[in-house]
Amino acid sequence: HIVNYYRGDRSRCPVSAGGGDRPLRKRHGDKAATKGTEPAGPSGRIERPPRLSGPNQYTLKSATDLIGVVSNAKRKKTKEAAALEAKKAKETAIDMLPEGVTEILYQKVHGPFIGEVEEGNAQTGLISNLFAAPIFRHDSEPTDFLMVLGQLTTSSRVASSGEVLTELGVVLRPLPANIYCVGQTEPRVKVFSPNTNDEKKFINAFVPYQVAKNLQRTEELHGNGLTFESIKDRLFGNTAIPQTQLRLRIKQVANFERKDNGIWSLKSVGEDDFPGVEALGRKVSPEGVAAYESECAGVRRLKDLGIEELYSGGSNIANVASV
Repeated sequence: HIVNYYRGDRSRCPVSAGGGDRPLRKRHGDKAATKGTEPAGPSGRIERPPRLSGPNQYTLKSATDLIGVVSNAKRKKTKEAAALEAKKAKETAIDMLPEGVTEILYQKVHGPFIGEVEEGNAQTGLISNLFAAPIFRHDSEPTDFLMVLGQLTTSSRVASSGEVLTELGVVLRPLPANIYCVGQTEPRVKVFSPNTNDEKKFINAFVPYQVAKNLQRTEELHGNGLTFESIKDRLFGNTAIPQTQLRLRIKQVANFERKDNGIWSLKSVGEDDFPGVEALGRKVSPEGVAAYESECAGVRRLKDLGIEELYSGGSNIANVASV
């Protein structure tokens, strides 16, 4: 989802279309404490009309001059006050953001990005459980469009030269009013290290769920279970597990049918404390799967470079003076 992070005075906090934090309302003084004895107008403020110059203060030129006119000094002062109010209104204006929700970053909160959001500024970000990325909004032009190219297909028409024509499907779509440029993605989930407790804990939950899900699909479609080799072939490509450990994981969720050519069938819910496929799936998060796949990709890259072992150094720090 899109989040607009803001740091600064909360009364100037931007308002997002999706909601979130709101700016604080300024509390006005009590009407009874207002200075002056003039009656208040409909707006709750004391109305003071401009003072008019009487007819005895200047030379009469026509009968309409008896009505009275505003002096030049008052007129100039009124223009300056209007300009000052317009400037003040511009300074106190609250930004309206068309996407996302607003979240205020307080003093000791750094934020999800590598860089810190400066005081008085707002930074929009694309936030998920896996990564965070800053995004920057751009206004699209009315003449901009998105062209989507399809696949080349062989046409039924033939050119005059006898050559078979090919067709390319093209779709034109208008761009939305707001276009975002995504910056550098920053991970929010720590990738598992090889042969660690976190990796083993994830595999112990992920492998039984894969086995149970594959057995459930096969039994619903074909009415029978799977052999050991079929179960092994249907696991994720990066699920490297010895056969003995795989058999132990299969026994947690399935029964072995010797009479039926060595078919494994899914256990019933409650049989041998089997919680069911849905309960096993709740133990495996999409973020965990992505972290495990990222770990496998990193290990494969190191092996392709010829790196088999990594030395991280000892945990003890020696005294340099004693060496």
